[in-house]
Amino acid sequence: MALPDYAGDVAAALATAGVGTVGTGIFIGPTRAPATGLPAVAVFVLPTGAGPPVAPYLGTSTDWHEVALQILVRSAANSYAAGRTKAAACRTALHRLALGASYTLCMVRETEALYLGRNELGHHEFAINVRVGFDAA
Repeated sequence: MALPDYAGDVAAALATAGVGTVGTGIFIGPTRAPATGLPAVAVFVLPTGAGPPVAPYLGTSTDWHEVALQILVRSAANSYAAGRTKAAACRTALHRLALGASYTLCMVRETEALYLGRNELGHHEFAINVRVGFDAA
């Protein structure tokens, strides 16, 4: 069994929650500077690692995997409040979310988004760390 597209599934869940649209406001991968086709206000879903699989999981024939993702939220320049609001919406959308049939866990690690400060262009940045668990062979 192939591993699920957990970054894509988390991005799609954020879009379903109304945070943005995948490809125009929500992106998979590290943050990138605003440019043509990449807006100043954006959300990035970044896979950041995984532990080893646990096998077999609860007596089944499948392994249990847990991966980490970081949701990075960038506000418009000089707009701390709007960035914080968008980060809170991301956190609310993902905490304890039922992602799909193959997922067993989606848990946000912080009670509130982490403020990372301003980037070189004056945009406020926030982070939400997420754990996602799933069964796979």
